[in-house]
Amino acid sequence: MNELQQVQLSILQEMDRVCRKNGIRYFLFSGTLLGAVRHKGFIPWDDDIDVVLLRDEYERFVGLPPEEFGPNFFLQTSDTDLEYNNVYAKVRRSDTTYVESYMDHKRINHGVFIDVFPLDGVPSNRFLQTIFWYPISVLGYTASLKAFKKEPKPHLIFPFVLLKTLSPLSGGTLMKAYGKLMGMFDIGRTQKVGFLTHAGFPLGHVVYEKSWFDRTVDLEYEGLSFPAPGEHHKVLTQLFGEYMNPPPEDKRVSHHGATLIDLELPYQEAIHEI
Repeated sequence: MNELQQVQLSILQEMDRVCRKNGIRYFLFSGTLLGAVRHKGFIPWDDDIDVVLLRDEYERFVGLPPEEFGPNFFLQTSDTDLEYNNVYAKVRRSDTTYVESYMDHKRINHGVFIDVFPLDGVPSNRFLQTIFWYPISVLGYTASLKAFKKEPKPHLIFPFVLLKTLSPLSGGTLMKAYGKLMGMFDIGRTQKVGFLTHAGFPLGHVVYEKSWFDRTVDLEYEGLSFPAPGEHHKVLTQLFGEYMNPPPEDKRVSHHGATLIDLELPYQEAIHEI
């Protein structure tokens, strides 16, 4: 485990403490869940931590007051950090610096972080899922292009650049609309849930049976124990296919770019020294 991963793990430990204290259920997810199952910790070439909560639990979590968190920990949402403009949360360590390249123009908390995603209700019918997924993808991807420093994927350039150019709305306004659309279906009444924050992903990778998250199991992660979905095998298969097979060596790279990383200085000081 490198020094950055150690800081990220400390943030996960703080989130775990806060969630257990308040009776809030969360789960390791995506590459972090894969790392727990395949490596019993970080994927060696990965540099982030992802967790998810069902929408109702997510709203409880992001509604917690700042004093629930220890010194230097900051729960970042579009409500607590106005230029953040995103549809998911982060928990950051304010005494460190990790400036993501696509957000380096924003005046926000730039501490090292973990990502905190909601899972939202989606229709059970595949046809209705597809109809729902199209506006989610278009709005979400367009909002990202306008709110952040992101380049469109080559095969999606025309529709999204056109929308980005023509839309008179700000990235923040589009993000708010995207967030409202994500919550269109009451998660208490649906049998399926979706990882809707990742617009542009194939639909088959982001929709899961809600029952897979009915119970939690504790998995080892860097010598500690954290909650995972009871049916984590099914979740990982949906996300990655044959997930126990590591990718070829030339694919074992981080996909998260940073403009500046400093694990010793608070982000305000590190940015000021540039």
